[in-house]
Amino acid sequence: MITSKAFKDWLKGQFPQAMGYYSGSLGDANLEQTLTVYPYKGVTQAMQRVDGKPGYHYQAFTVLIRWSRSSEESEMKAYEVYRIIEDYPEAVTMHSGSPMFLGVDDDVHEYVINFNVLHKEE
Repeated sequence: MITSKAFKDWLKGQFPQAMGYYSGSLGDANLEQTLTVYPYKGVTQAMQRVDGKPGYHYQAFTVLIRWSRSSEESEMKAYEVYRIIEDYPEAVTMHSGSPMFLGVDDDVHEYVINFNVLHKEE
């Protein structure tokens, strides 16, 4: 099973310029340029067995991108994170065709990316 922390650590290696990385917590609301990984709590189960592939599961995650006061810079970073997640070493299925804009919190633009990671049971 891949954990939120393990995925966060991988993401940290892809974006060393970020000011903060968090897994499963709210992060630091005073910082810009943060990436937070959460287990996905959407309509589907966070982890489910893959039909027809014994020993494989989907693990679902959400990445919160809290990046900048500039809407353009934040959107560009969200798309960059989206593309990097698509290149994750294990198979990834995105829940939508692009990052979703959440809004502005403390003048910082926020986006989320929801996705599944297919992994083999250990």
